[in-house]
Amino acid sequence: MLKQAFQIVNLHVTIFIIWNFTICECSSKVTYEGRKYVAEGSSFSIFCIKSSYGVPKWTRNGLSVDTLGPDFSVIEENLPDDGVRMELRVKMALWKHRGHYKCDPLSQRSHEIEIVPSREGDEEMQGQPRVQLKPHRTIKLVCEQEENAVFPINCLFIAKKNIIVVQNPARVEKFSRQIRPILNRNMSLECKVQGFPAPRVSWFIDGFPIEEFRLNDSRYDTVDNPQGMPGSVLFIQDVGYDDNRQITCIADNIDGSDETLAQLAVRGKSNSKRKQQESQYRFLVNQINGNFFAHPCPRTRGEGRRAGGFLL
Repeated sequence: MLKQAFQIVNLHVTIFIIWNFTICECSSKVTYEGRKYVAEGSSFSIFCIKSSYGVPKWTRNGLSVDTLGPDFSVIEENLPDDGVRMELRVKMALWKHRGHYKCDPLSQRSHEIEIVPSREGDEEMQGQPRVQLKPHRTIKLVCEQEENAVFPINCLFIAKKNIIVVQNPARVEKFSRQIRPILNRNMSLECKVQGFPAPRVSWFIDGFPIEEFRLNDSRYDTVDNPQGMPGSVLFIQDVGYDDNRQITCIADNIDGSDETLAQLAVRGKSNSKRKQQESQYRFLVNQINGNFFAHPCPRTRGEGRRAGGFLL
């Protein structure tokens, strides 16, 4: 009898918990701010604003972030509406810092960080063992246990970690053959790239690296796009006719490179004033002709028939 009563109580508790979760909004509302792409060696921050529900805790790819270690630092601030504003900082981005970050493990949303490797990072990755994966094939990983493993789950703690990285060569979205910026205005041109690891972006002006070209013309510069892709946007200040140059964007990563180019053809400002003047001139001409035809010269004796002031 006691056992049956205990089972009934457990059943009621289970039903109550399930019912409670179905009627309450137990999901944490989370919003993130921060760049997606970070150059290796630079710093970055992830900002998070979450509701009071849930546990404020940073995770990366589902694993806890060691906020007491040398890699990360955390700032938390309680908001007036019982929410929490959190910031995760990294002083020097490394390849190991890429992944999906959450400030609440129970939330559905996350913030993705992609590291753009340096060329030194490429050399380090090239030294690692690589396995070529073929499309539409099945891959099988076997986790071998040590002899003293008591349970199969022990394998997760004592065996080596295996990471599958599928690499894609760099690709760029092609420019139009000719781009026509407007005279005396600023111009920006984004080089849209894809690939894994995240490609590096390089700009060339008439075949010269932009770093060299800027030494003679400081109007040229590169900036990050809204997602933080380093140097993916070319910026030219106060465009002039001397800027009729060839622009090249090259993207490269450990698996390959791709490029696109365009010819700048600077065009003058809008000819609206000229068009307006031409329109006014045509209007005046039409008015003069209209008045002339509407009032023909009077016919005099001995003259031929006139029509609209002209002899027939």
